[in-house]
Amino acid sequence: MAYKDKQKELKQPDEFQKLGQEALPFLEKHGRQVVLAVGAVLLMGLVISVVSSMSGRAEAEAARDFGAALRVLERGVSETPAEPKPGEEPSFKTEAEKDAAIIESLSGFRGKHAGSKATTTAALPLANALLRQGKVDEALPLVEEYKELLRSSLAD
Repeated sequence: MAYKDKQKELKQPDEFQKLGQEALPFLEKHGRQVVLAVGAVLLMGLVISVVSSMSGRAEAEAARDFGAALRVLERGVSETPAEPKPGEEPSFKTEAEKDAAIIESLSGFRGKHAGSKATTTAALPLANALLRQGKVDEALPLVEEYKELLRSSLAD
């Protein structure tokens, strides 16, 4: 008897088949809406990935340009500048001249890449140069901007 019972049980549909039988009429009735919903989700994923990719490229470009803008910090200060080596820029004659070059370089960079993390990072050396020139009112907002970047980094 056990064999016949097992055979009878095996001939009956299982849960997966029952679910498929219930899903077929639902898909016949609502198939268009299901396809549109799946398409909308896929399209939204594509848009998000494209925006994320573009944002990443902008951040990478800003980081490269930030490195170029910081090169002015590497140049020394010497009242009697020596002959620069090929490919090197000459040293500055005074600290004030160097600070002016730093301000020009970093201000131009911040204007070009507004809103990037590298721009916020550039706020600190720019504020430092402004403070050395006595421009406290211009430097303090930059220091606050940098502090906010640190706070948000620590919160993450």
